[in-house]
Amino acid sequence: MLNSLEHKSLRIPVQQQQQQQQQQQQQQQQQQQQQQQQQQQQQQQQQQQQQQQQQQQQQQQQQQQQQQQQQQQQQQQQQQQQQQQQQQQQQQQQQQ
Repeated sequence: MLNSLEHKSLRIPVQQQQQQQQQQQQQQQQQQQQQQQQQQQQQQQQQQQQQQQQQQQQQQQQQQQQQQQQQQQQQQQQQQQQQQQQQQQQQQQQQQ
């Protein structure tokens, strides 16, 4: 009887240890999963940032184009003014 009791008492802690190990493994797995999720999120964020940068660049280009157009318009206006001045001069000469 004594022998059998000792055996039982010895077996119990071994089982407990095994259970603890299993729990630890599960926790590790969960941690790994969390890390993976975090990485994915980071990647997504990076992609979003890149997209935003591209959009900004496009906007800048558009602004530059608009500025160029404005400059062209100004030049045209100047040319028109010059033409008008020439016409005025011609008229004056004719009158004389």
